[in-house]
Amino acid sequence: MLIREVIALVKGSPAAEAAFVDPTLEEKSLLRLAVVRHGERADQAAPKTWFKSMLGKRYPFDPPLTMTGSKQAKTVAKELLSKYNGEFSMVICSPFIRCVETAVEICRVFNVSLCVDRELGEIFSPTYFGAWDFPGPPLRSVEEIAAYIPSDIRVAGVGDDGRLTLDGFVGSPPVWPEKNGKVRLASRVEALSEKAVKLGGAGFILVTHGDCVAGCLALGLVSQRKESMAPTVTKVPYCGYVVLERPFSAHEEPVGLFDPDAGWTVFNGHNEVGGEVGLPRSLPF
Repeated sequence: MLIREVIALVKGSPAAEAAFVDPTLEEKSLLRLAVVRHGERADQAAPKTWFKSMLGKRYPFDPPLTMTGSKQAKTVAKELLSKYNGEFSMVICSPFIRCVETAVEICRVFNVSLCVDRELGEIFSPTYFGAWDFPGPPLRSVEEIAAYIPSDIRVAGVGDDGRLTLDGFVGSPPVWPEKNGKVRLASRVEALSEKAVKLGGAGFILVTHGDCVAGCLALGLVSQRKESMAPTVTKVPYCGYVVLERPFSAHEEPVGLFDPDAGWTVFNGHNEVGGEVGLPRSLPF
């Protein structure tokens, strides 16, 4: 399926219909991306219980959400819905289970489709996973991840070639040991931003990890402030988020995600920047 067929599929929600822009029109529309950290993870809340469990021994670094984490996911979904109503048309998440489960709760609140993007996953390096020989720590297969997606959730993946992937999975997983994980995450968010433009301004919610949220917030603020130095993001709590917005037109040239001339507006959802906690509103910079 090509772009227009994908739009028709994603148009299962009013959000996507509102986001679609006729390419013959020249007026500016609004591009919006929300980048959300997953909820509380089981290995942090009860490490002894998790690491002694069968799944904890098999996939020690891929725990599910706790009950608190599920509640956090529902809360952030409702917060985003109250602020942005039906203005998001798809949730795209990291393949780690804590992100998939967070994304599922957001999909239910927004009534939109889910896509799993392997390039939004945790930085795949010894800094995060410890010392492992190649090919690195064990990761779940596509089939195992898909088993965590309930039957009431629609899946739809738009590949880099603009075609629909039938299983809802896109992107290539990083290779162990990854050396430029933060660059990979920033590049992927930028690519998804351009994909949203090609889809007529479809609003995406990206569910990923703390480093990605922190990077998008810091670099987004560089763009908004038109400064050369990024601020320090000191804390991204569970389900902390950042929303990036900018005007766009259907015929524009590709714009870098963090281009100072792109006109990004940054909304900080509960993250600490230089010791200040961001509220779900526009930052006064």
